[in-house]
Amino acid sequence: MHQIGVIEEKPIPQVNLDEEQYLLDALMVVGPSNPGLMGGELPISWSDVWYYGKSTQDISKPWEFQALIRMSQRYMRGKITGVDPLSYSPLEMQISGDL
Repeated sequence: MHQIGVIEEKPIPQVNLDEEQYLLDALMVVGPSNPGLMGGELPISWSDVWYYGKSTQDISKPWEFQALIRMSQRYMRGKITGVDPLSYSPLEMQISGDL
């Protein structure tokens, strides 16, 4: 189970990614990142997620929209951190509580 974050000071439901595979599928359809202006990458935007949700009806709950944004942000954090050969792997960060 993964705690995604907080909406309006209420915790977002914990997500079991085995049961909620559709969220990972949605992230891959939208794309985990967008191209940046200077050749880099940026996390996906709220408008990307909103248009995806409205056009496919695959997601509709507020926590699902926020989950996709947070997944993209963490993807980018991991990609940036992974460049450093001395960085911790995501599993090591999850165990230590840094993720």
